[in-house]
Amino acid sequence: MNYTRALEARLDGFDGPIFPDSVDKFMAAQDAWDMHNNYSMTKIAKAIPGFKGGTVYLTSDGYYWYFGLHFVSQDSEMVILLPEFGDLNEQTNRMERVRSVAVYLSGEFDYESILTQLIEGIINSGKKHVEEVAAMRAEEDAILGPETIARLEESANRFADALV
Repeated sequence: MNYTRALEARLDGFDGPIFPDSVDKFMAAQDAWDMHNNYSMTKIAKAIPGFKGGTVYLTSDGYYWYFGLHFVSQDSEMVILLPEFGDLNEQTNRMERVRSVAVYLSGEFDYESILTQLIEGIINSGKKHVEEVAAMRAEEDAILGPETIARLEESANRFADALV
């Protein structure tokens, strides 16, 4: 991944930004499972001890971050800022980030542990979604039968081809 790292973007009351290797792994997990919305990330973060909440943040460079996850631990705090998405990448058919995820700290904080737990949460959530979709497909197959499913898929493919 080669996202712009906004080194000049300061956050009041915090040191940083920092960009540990786990930030790249976090973004890769988000991309792999398409977990970019604040609802999904908040749901995952709530399971991590120390999660205080999430909101929009403004950094010193005038950039409004899409969403930030705020964690506290005794006398220290951490915020993980998630950027907006820009244009659609025609090759991947995905929206591209305008910059890298950034981590801000106040005091000593085990940011690697939190990022690892978020990555695991994204992966587990994605796996759960795949299992739910597989169960729905099995239920559809049982109700509609394989012939009807095949006709519907053929019709959908013809429609998609007509759009091209």
